[in-house]
Formats: sequence, structure tokens, C-alpha cells
Amino acid sequence: MDAEKGIILTCRHVVKSAINSQVQVRIDFPLRHWKVADVVFCTKMSSPLDLAVLQLQNTQYLNLTDLEIASNYEKGQDVCVVGHALFPRELSMQPSITYGVLSNLVTVGDNPILLQSTCAVHSGASGGPLLCAETGKLLGIVASNSKDTRSGASFPHVNFSIPMAAIQTALDDFIKSNNVQCLQILNTSHKDIQRIWTLQDDILSEENHNSPQSRL
Repeated sequence: MDAEKGIILTCRHVVKSAINSQVQVRIDFPLRHWKVADVVFCTKMSSPLDLAVLQLQNTQYLNLTDLEIASNYEKGQDVCVVGHALFPRELSMQPSITYGVLSNLVTVGDNPILLQSTCAVHSGASGGPLLCAETGKLLGIVASNSKDTRSGASFPHVNFSIPMAAIQTALDDFIKSNNVQCLQILNTSHKDIQRIWTLQDDILSEENHNSPQSRL
């Protein structure tokens, strides 16, 4: 999110096991190594937006760059997801990249609140970026895929991301002020947003209206 300050955006369930509000972050360039990051903010469990903000303790000598944020979304556009799905972090694996299309854009009023894509998303991809395949611009943060609670089967090609448009203002305010209170607005209790992110809308078929999304 901000290379100079070492601010990273991910999902709260990714850092739920953080010890003393600290986690290890793997840096792959120019050399692969691990850095300590502080968990400076997590949305509450009651918030439908599954988000956490991290800050690297030391960015010296790191060659980090900011991702450019997409300013618009178009259903059917080519997208890709980058993440470390399936394999444990101890393995020296390059991130996987899967491609698909932006199959749905759900809004509250005129504001995007959920992105659905057909990229193959598996366990371990949470907190990774959903990117425009053509420009590389950041569209959203991968949060979940869908799951049949009766059979336990998950559907990796039906997955959901939090659009940057829904959270960018709060993040920009935090980066400028370093005041974590700017992020409290992400603890939204808006009923329509709650309903959409518990998948009780028309995102899934009628028979799956009561099935919660899986976490990755």
C-alpha cells in the first residue's frame, strides 16, 4: 500500500495467530528474506470487511514499489490473482498466478462493495491482490471463495474480493496522518454490506442462500 512507510494490506484472518501483534512477512526481491511487521489494525469480527493493516518495522535497503490503484471496474474484464496458495511458507515457492474475468461487481448505491472473479483461488490466497490483467493495477484484496456447507466442497472459481474503491479513502487518510483512528470506518455495520458479504444476496443460487462463504 505504501512502499516508503512499509504499509501492507491483507485479511484479518490471515494474521489471527499473530504473536504480540507481530507477524513475519516474506520479501522476495532482490533477495528472499523475512521481515517483522506490526499488526497496526484489524477490523472487528463483526465487520464484513475482512481486513488488516501491517507495517514493516524496518524498510531500509528494501526495494519496494507501490501498486497503482485501479480507478474503475468493468464486468468481463480480464483479471488475475497472485498468492501463495496450497503450499506452506517454508517451501521456497514463487507465488502462483491464476487468470479469469471479473464476473460480478456488487454495489451499495453507486459504491462497489464486492468483486466476484473466476480466477482459481485456493487456501493461502487470502490477502493477495486481484489485479487488472492488462494494466497490473490493483482492483481489490482477495477475501474468500464460496463453499457448500453440506458437502464441504469449495468452489475456487467463485471467489470474492474487497474492492479498493470501498476502502481507499480510509487507507489514504491513515497513510497521510499515521492515525489509526482513520481506519475505524472500515468496521462498518451497514446492513446491506453485511447482507452482501454473508452471501444472502443474489450472488449465489437460491439453494445456497444460507451457506456462508469459506475463508482462505
